[in-house]
Amino acid sequence: MIGKSSSNSGIGFSYDGKILIKSDEYEDGKLTVCENFNGFNFDINVLKDKIKAPVDFVELGHWKSCFLKCLYCNEDKVDDLSLVNHFDIFPVIEELFDKKYITKDTKIIFECGDATLHPEFDKLMYYFINTEMKDITIKTSAQRYCHSIAEAIDKKIVKVIVSFDCGCPYIYERVKGYNKFDIAVSVIKKYIQYDDRKKKRVILNYTIINGVNDNQKEIFDWFMFSRGLGIKKLSLDIENKWFEQLNGNIPDYLKELLIFTKDLSGLNNYDIEFTPKLDDIYNKIKSR
Repeated sequence: MIGKSSSNSGIGFSYDGKILIKSDEYEDGKLTVCENFNGFNFDINVLKDKIKAPVDFVELGHWKSCFLKCLYCNEDKVDDLSLVNHFDIFPVIEELFDKKYITKDTKIIFECGDATLHPEFDKLMYYFINTEMKDITIKTSAQRYCHSIAEAIDKKIVKVIVSFDCGCPYIYERVKGYNKFDIAVSVIKKYIQYDDRKKKRVILNYTIINGVNDNQKEIFDWFMFSRGLGIKKLSLDIENKWFEQLNGNIPDYLKELLIFTKDLSGLNNYDIEFTPKLDDIYNKIKSR
């Protein structure tokens, strides 16, 4: 989702045609829509007096097409790419570079739909590689192999967060809506070959879903599956709608699941990252 970055200032492009700004100099640092945008009438002057160059991050979420239909997804994803208005973002990125809004130190984040489906994805990636960007995050379902991603992994400039949510084909199909487990595994294995010995640039994400994978067996299977692939970096999230419905009343079994996951990561020497909301719950548990 656009605007989730914890960095100080940034620009986001959303698929519904908006430019979003996060800046201390504009609207008290709140994420704010500063301009409508259709990819063909971008005027860099709309950023003037709203955000200073350079920015800390740029989030690219200007499409919503995806390979899968995950249970927890908040977006109305589409299968037919002809129905999606893919914004012409490349000249915009070039202009942001030219005007120094983007530098080598700016964090680039591919958000919303599967990044690899966007027609300009490889073009953008090779542009970022050639301009020697240092920090790129790509969120993907690993349903399409991109050599541009492999090259960025090899150059140690990218983190690839794979939405996986399980450790077996059965749960994968329940969560993702399609039987495409083997495709994801094949793509992940190719990317891992380009990772260094620490194996922390390809990250498997697990989103806890009420009544589907919210149990220790599935978490354990996820760990064992990751170990089999040689992956050493994991991330844990929770279904947003469910979390909001809980309204702070976290059930005991979920608290135990977080403790189990942390303990399992320690025993197996894994680097696991909780999202801020889960981290907050875990820290409160441990402080008691």
